[in-house]
Amino acid sequence: MKEDMLYLRVDMETELIKTLEKTFQFIKEAEDDIYAWKWIIISLHNAVQNCMVIALKGSSTFGVLNKKSRKEWFDWYNKNSEYPQMKMELFLELLKKIKCDNGKELNDYAKKINGNNQIDNSMKLLNEYRNEFIHFIPKSWVLILSGIPRICIDVLTVIDFLVTEAGKITFYDDTDGMKKSEKSIFEIKTKLIELQRKYNNNINSTINKS
Repeated sequence: MKEDMLYLRVDMETELIKTLEKTFQFIKEAEDDIYAWKWIIISLHNAVQNCMVIALKGSSTFGVLNKKSRKEWFDWYNKNSEYPQMKMELFLELLKKIKCDNGKELNDYAKKINGNNQIDNSMKLLNEYRNEFIHFIPKSWVLILSGIPRICIDVLTVIDFLVTEAGKITFYDDTDGMKKSEKSIFEIKTKLIELQRKYNNNINSTINKS
């Protein structure tokens, strides 16, 4: 490409780093603009999905394809069909897969995440809320914010595990990728805890006045 040409290059490493940075940016904005929670939910969903995909993809990306796409690819490989359009597993299917790696639990996953109903529920809620925003049907929709920081903290636990503990995510192009990601994870969690306390205090204040 010409040096003076503007272009956007997207890869898995950059996507993870930038999405975490954006999530933190939106969280800071949420202090003064609660509508920023829409973008927090969307960007955090993007980040955790990207982490799961990187951890599962393997050398051929088959680990993240849905069953139909895998079958179509093998049919094509055996010269029985046209080159298929590959489609990724749904978010919650990726979550199921990330709990089990070729039939074996990921490193310490059982202790930290697998079987944790609260984290499972938070991942499901994040996916539900994100889909409401992305596939928005004209309507009036109210999202009570008091529990959202807790949901995001739970989801961040999955991201933190996959980035720093599971040994499934390696940064090749950006040598500082791990440090950048860890920094963003810490900043996001710190700010979420702060907002959770603020929202809880607001609820308690409202109850005391009533």
